Amino acid sequence: MCDERGTMRANTGEDTKSARRGVTQQAGGIESDEPGRERRLASLILVHRDRRPLMQVRDVYKMLYQAHLGVGHVIASPEQALRSLHEELARLADAPDACEEEPLWESISPEDTVGRLNLRPFKRLGLEAEALSRALVAFAERPPGDWRDLARSWAVVGRLVRDGVLPFGRASFRGFTSYVMREHYPAVHHSRQYRTAYRPAYRVLSAEICRSFFKGEIVVGPCRWQSVSSKGIFGGSIYESEV
Repeated sequence: MCDERGTMRANTGEDTKSARRGVTQQAGGIESDEPGRERRLASLILVHRDRRPLMQVRDVYKMLYQAHLGVGHVIASPEQALRSLHEELARLADAPDACEEEPLWESISPEDTVGRLNLRPFKRLGLEAEALSRALVAFAERPPGDWRDLARSWAVVGRLVRDGVLPFGRASFRGFTSYVMREHYPAVHHSRQYRTAYRPAYRVLSAEICRSFFKGEIVVGPCRWQSVSSKGIFGGSIYESEV
């Protein structure tokens, strides 16, 4: 399944405490010194939410968690990954109306380095499950970032919520952030609203690994949302729209 099983705790040492202090301070109003990245992060979230309007604060956090920390758990073997993938592909239903033009690849990081490979178009295009299982193992062994990266991004989200750039309530953001800090940046499930409306089914990969394992079959790079009609056609980078 694309959702992590249960809550996974991060390092509870000084690194995590430092990151927590960073979130508290920056979300409280310290100006970001990365305006370009802040703009891209805002656009990333806004375009995702424009496509899936029931996206909640929890779903934004999950996306950034995956962008910085990957899946949040160790995959024991390619065989395990392949077995789980085959099981999910076998029971996969058609996309809900709310997500009818689901792209094959969706970038989930401002730098387009990590994305979600959606399984419905993956299955429809007849792509190789064995290759994906090997790619998943390779990605799990090389997380794209660390807890400080996640903390910095979440702090920027707090500032964007505070300034009214992102359409989420301040109270909702503060409440969820308190949970995140208390649980030391856990992996989480999608919100109930998101799961019900969009039935997410995907795997998280780095763009580099996706290119390596699917040479010529999945084109990973900056492009706008579009529906899948043949191999290599997908929606990718999503921070091009204006904030």
